[in-house]
Amino acid sequence: MKTTTFSDLACKEVVNCRDGRSIGFADDLNIDTESGTILSLLVKEQGKIFCFSKSRQIEIAYENIQKIGKDIILVDMPYLPDPCDGREKKEKKKFGFFH
Repeated sequence: MKTTTFSDLACKEVVNCRDGRSIGFADDLNIDTESGTILSLLVKEQGKIFCFSKSRQIEIAYENIQKIGKDIILVDMPYLPDPCDGREKKEKKKFGFFH
């Protein structure tokens, strides 16, 4: 049986194996205190240059965690929300940047 500490887990980068995109870094866990099981991993989302909002947390269900490696946590997430909730496009347009 392999074990890890939360402090070791919090240093790991979380990557979506569907598209190879970095989601952020492990930030917290949701644990069922009655059964002692881990329900989900909370990931502090990485910001973007033109996104002026505070960083958010993404909750990833335990079932979506594929592999916890030495330096990285691989997850299988079919959909991730836009980190800026649409505000990034307005800011880019305001500053003259287009996709």
